Amino acid sequence: MTKAPLLLLLAMSWGLLNAQTRYLDKVFSAVDVTSNVEYAVNMSILQGLPPVQQSLKLDIYTPAGDTVTNRPVVLIAGTGNFLPLVFNGGPLGQKTDSANVEMCKQFALRGYVAISYEYRLGWNPIGNDDARRSTILQAAYRGIQDTRTAIRFLRKTVAVDGNPYGIDADKIVAGGLGTGGYLSLGSAFLDQPAEINLLKFINLNSTPPLPYVIPQVFGNYEGSDTTYLPTTDTAGNPIFLLMNLPSHIGYSSDFNMAFHLGGALGDSSWIQDGDMPVVSIHSPADSNAPYNLGNVIVPTTGDIVIPDAAGGLLVQSIQNRFGNNQIFVDAGFNDVITQSSNSNLEALYSFNAVAPRADTQCVTSIPGYPISSGDPDSGPWNWYSEASFIGTWDFLGGQPGNPITGMEANCAYLVGNLNDPARSKRFIDTAVQYLAPRMALVLELNTVGIQDYVLRENLRVYPNPAKDVVRMETADGSRPLVSATLFDLTGRQVRQLSNLNNTRAEMQVGDLPHGLYLLEVRATEGRFTQRLLVE
Repeated sequence: MTKAPLLLLLAMSWGLLNAQTRYLDKVFSAVDVTSNVEYAVNMSILQGLPPVQQSLKLDIYTPAGDTVTNRPVVLIAGTGNFLPLVFNGGPLGQKTDSANVEMCKQFALRGYVAISYEYRLGWNPIGNDDARRSTILQAAYRGIQDTRTAIRFLRKTVAVDGNPYGIDADKIVAGGLGTGGYLSLGSAFLDQPAEINLLKFINLNSTPPLPYVIPQVFGNYEGSDTTYLPTTDTAGNPIFLLMNLPSHIGYSSDFNMAFHLGGALGDSSWIQDGDMPVVSIHSPADSNAPYNLGNVIVPTTGDIVIPDAAGGLLVQSIQNRFGNNQIFVDAGFNDVITQSSNSNLEALYSFNAVAPRADTQCVTSIPGYPISSGDPDSGPWNWYSEASFIGTWDFLGGQPGNPITGMEANCAYLVGNLNDPARSKRFIDTAVQYLAPRMALVLELNTVGIQDYVLRENLRVYPNPAKDVVRMETADGSRPLVSATLFDLTGRQVRQLSNLNNTRAEMQVGDLPHGLYLLEVRATEGRFTQRLLVE
């Protein structure tokens, strides 16, 4: 080989060394945002009956300067307890919540089209037990319909509108934060009418007993049919109230994968053999959504609204038993992020919730409210502007039935929420790093690059700088080292170890001239190149 090709090889290796992998790493420096795109109009009961039409909107985040026009899509549903902020007793509940925005940016910087979308809100938190349970279950059902409607909208933009957002309609992931986790999980697993006719979803106090969610009234789970509620007007005349107004009929609502940060699945029986891969990010200390099998509690009222729901641990136990996550298991992820999970169960990132501030105590106009200690912060991805929340609370007159001031409401929220922007951003970065390689596998993005990524994240090269010997070690026993080759700055091979078949190797470098080298390490799956300084 002549010197010119060697230099070319070196230049290519150096470029690969410094390059990052699209969809796995942040390969862009900025994002563009298209805000308030209407994706549907449907019937809302936020103000009660009769329903009124509501325009549903989404914000689209794309990598700035990108030339790719068929990019995978990730949808993000935010939190909020199915009520607007302030009315839900807290500062969150919009598609522009800080966590939504940050997560969308993180994915867009990696080359995705990321979408934060709003869904219909509204339920009766002050009614009797049946009213609370029925209306919040109906709210969650509408949110699932809206999720699937947003997916149909995206496919319509490709087929009819010339693909203005540059998406690949065959590569879609649905995710949710907090309350949005119920929507992403429900959208992934709710696919049969019988699943909402389980005994716990039946109002046994009605005559005759009726399901809390009746598809003939509220529409099918895809939200793709027109339905009416038969009732009477004030004069007793029969009328029919429009309850579901479908959009983008004829386009598929299907998607490839789901994930959730918090939230839960209505019932574990919804998971079946052959369902899509799902990733769970959840804390065992979550006080509102069960980590395993337990009750769903709405923070707005503290009431149980879904008994025996399935949290992240139970979801992934069943998913892995069915083999629905086998694609992740086969990849053998053992990177630092994966190892930082408190669970050895694939596709479950389990994290420790941070204890509430010991010195937080709020004095309000209601004796004993709130208490001076709260539940651990199990939603560390959330943060907000305290000044904005206080001002909005006071401007709107506070939460109905709650006479405390904005200052008191903010203090109450901080009892169990740290509201630390830097920490929240770090957590979202960790969550996206856990999700990104798994999403890339399911969507078949850079599948070869995935193996290089897994090796990169598992490989330890030390010491660097090296004086006498450099050691290579991989934590993944199923992916042993095959060879290690050292090149100097002319592209000349100066050392090589072959037929290693081990997770550890050593290379002597003490007799080499001081300077920079390129060390290429190959394993049974994957290749990684790293700079090495010999002193």
